[in-house]
Amino acid sequence: GLFVRFFHGIDRILGPVSAAFSHAMTAAQRLYARILDQVLAVSWVAPVLAVMLCVVVIPQASQLGSELVPDLYQGQFHFDVELSEGTPLEETDRKVASLELAVEKLKVEGLPISMVTSTVGDAPVLGEVQSGDRREHIARISLTLTEEATREQEALVIERLEVEFAKVPDCPVTLGRPSLFTFRDPIEVEVFDEDLEVLRTSALAIEERLKLVPNLLDVKAQVADQVPEIHVRLDPVRLSAYGLSLGQVADGLRAKGIGEIATQYRYAEKPIDVRVRMRGALEKAIEDAEMDSVAVPGEGASAPLRIASLGSLEEAMGPVEIRRVGGERSVLVTARTDGVDLGTATADAEHALEGRFLSPTTVARMSGQNQEMKESLQSLAEALALAIFIVYLVLASTFESLKLPFIVILTVPLGICGAIFAMAFTGIPLGVLSMIGVIVLCGIVVNNGIIFVARIQQLQEAGQDPVSAAREAGIERLRPILITSATTILGLLPLALGYGPGAELRKPLAITVVWGLAAATMMTLVVIPSGYRLLQRDSKEGRSA
Repeated sequence: GLFVRFFHGIDRILGPVSAAFSHAMTAAQRLYARILDQVLAVSWVAPVLAVMLCVVVIPQASQLGSELVPDLYQGQFHFDVELSEGTPLEETDRKVASLELAVEKLKVEGLPISMVTSTVGDAPVLGEVQSGDRREHIARISLTLTEEATREQEALVIERLEVEFAKVPDCPVTLGRPSLFTFRDPIEVEVFDEDLEVLRTSALAIEERLKLVPNLLDVKAQVADQVPEIHVRLDPVRLSAYGLSLGQVADGLRAKGIGEIATQYRYAEKPIDVRVRMRGALEKAIEDAEMDSVAVPGEGASAPLRIASLGSLEEAMGPVEIRRVGGERSVLVTARTDGVDLGTATADAEHALEGRFLSPTTVARMSGQNQEMKESLQSLAEALALAIFIVYLVLASTFESLKLPFIVILTVPLGICGAIFAMAFTGIPLGVLSMIGVIVLCGIVVNNGIIFVARIQQLQEAGQDPVSAAREAGIERLRPILITSATTILGLLPLALGYGPGAELRKPLAITVVWGLAAATMMTLVVIPSGYRLLQRDSKEGRSA
């Protein structure tokens, strides 16, 4: 009895609403019937206008901008600190302490900073510690905002921190964010050249040009720091006179420099080398290096021979590391975008790099997230074409016709037109998530056309002519088509509004489907009956001929 009274109460509440809805649908059917009379009178107008709309609107997708994935707000970011090569750990720690004081100052002022974590020095892998490998000039300050913080407050915190960090002398910082989908920087330029000095000069020239682009921040050429070295140039004639090879001399110098592995011990199931070398072996002056000797093979005991007698020694600067991509020496120039989509920023960067300002032997090419974005969008475009083809095959087998599926398939580009209008209106660039929404849209928008065409065929098989069958089918199917589309749109509306954590990822997909389905539904009600009437007329003319 309780449940019966409950449902009776709901009926009393929803009764007036249901009656108003039925009255509205009846009025919509009358209006739609008058529209159908006009459309069916000139059946070629609606399909032609639909095709023209697709031809005009779809190419405009290239003007929307492009991105890999939206910039997701996580409430976390970090600042990387990189001092000059050779800075001792204590000095790096003092610089980071000054930065921490600036963070605490802003935290006291009420900015929504929850936690601050600092890491000073980049620890090498256990067992691979060698002189020059300790990156004591590297540090990172990671910040976490409070749960109530918003994207706007994050931007304010970053702006204030950058101002405060700029007051610390000789302490360059670079903003970074945790990445969910890629570890590549938004803008990356790979520079190739076999000459290390030319490569370094070219990378710095590209860095200076990218700094002039207004929408790029934290432009940095990842040029390896240079350290003083002693270059030994051996004379092959002298080597052959003493019966030495280049490898023997190199092995002897290596043993005197970095030492030799005397034994190994195991720690946590890992072999650890025990290397023995003389104190200060890697900090020699050129005069001391000239006195080093290598063993000369002979009949008796090996005779030592000074390096200076085998060639010449000179002081020079050498890189700490050499980066190779595909076997070629390379330097990476990176930057992050500010206020523009990835496609626009990449186009601006490519425009800035135009002209002949690099060495003829230097090659520069764009990479980073732009390359990943192009590959992803191309794969999704191929998936979209395959989805449309599969839908056509299913429709052709269902209707037992090769012509009728074209009328239903026409609703797909109409839905894409609605999605393009949506992205242009909301300012959402074309990306992976919006393309996924377009692919999902292909499977949804054809449903209305299927039930429309199927009903027309049923009425025509019952003896009605194509015009009256299309008109009656449209009036009968108006209510289910509108209700089906409305429930789908209302179900996706909360995602399209973009509330809650992670809304940046859900919003492009939902907006694409909602607007595309709405546009396709409205156009389907006009294009399907007129297109069906047009095809039937062509088939009759062909049979009469």
